Amino acid sequence: MNSMGLVLSTIAGLSSIIGFFAIFIDKDQDKIIGSSLGLASGAMITLSVIDLLPSAINYFKLSYYSFFAFIFCLLFIVLGFLVSILINDTIKNNNNLYKLGLISFIILILHNIPEGVITYLATVNTLEKGFLLSISIALHNIPEGIAIAVPVYYATKNKFKAFLLVFISGIAEPLGSLLAIIFIRDIPSNMFLSLFYALITGMMVSISFTELLPESKYYNKKYTYIFILIGSLLIICSHLLI
Repeated sequence: MNSMGLVLSTIAGLSSIIGFFAIFIDKDQDKIIGSSLGLASGAMITLSVIDLLPSAINYFKLSYYSFFAFIFCLLFIVLGFLVSILINDTIKNNNNLYKLGLISFIILILHNIPEGVITYLATVNTLEKGFLLSISIALHNIPEGIAIAVPVYYATKNKFKAFLLVFISGIAEPLGSLLAIIFIRDIPSNMFLSLFYALITGMMVSISFTELLPESKYYNKKYTYIFILIGSLLIICSHLLI
């Protein structure tokens, strides 16, 4: 069962590579960038609202009262906003697209590691639950791969660099499963998972509203809103699986 949890988390994580192939779509560059970033922002915002935030509150409620769960999660969401701003200010690059790709890369690595832990634990519990969770994660990892690959490629015209960053973010998922296997007796507490998910919620919402959406509208405002909806529907459909 241990190996199956690792296999499923690897498949789920590397599904982000599917998003990499968006760079091969032979269309107008502005439309590709605008629609891709719109899709990624819609997916990230919806994922944060219907998955990450409820998970953060639920994990916290396992140990504390609902009121404290809400307050602490709110504080860490704000902290996530601040961390996202700090990452943005730390990355020194005049190319907005490349900078956006790197910020997405960092945030999604942080997001994928605990997902790998959760996938492993779900598979240990029941194989069916682990399988359904891995499918759900695989579906929402596709727009996450797009969020890295498209801005990096169009900023650098370097396919290998875009692929490498997407690949590294993807293997963060099985890395989470490996950590769970190695430290199985010291699995992160409910409190840790709660605060971590709240932090990632703040970071994802921040990058979506301050980076992805403005950049998407800059390249193609019409396609932005259409693909925000598509990204949201993709996450909702994947969430229904679990």
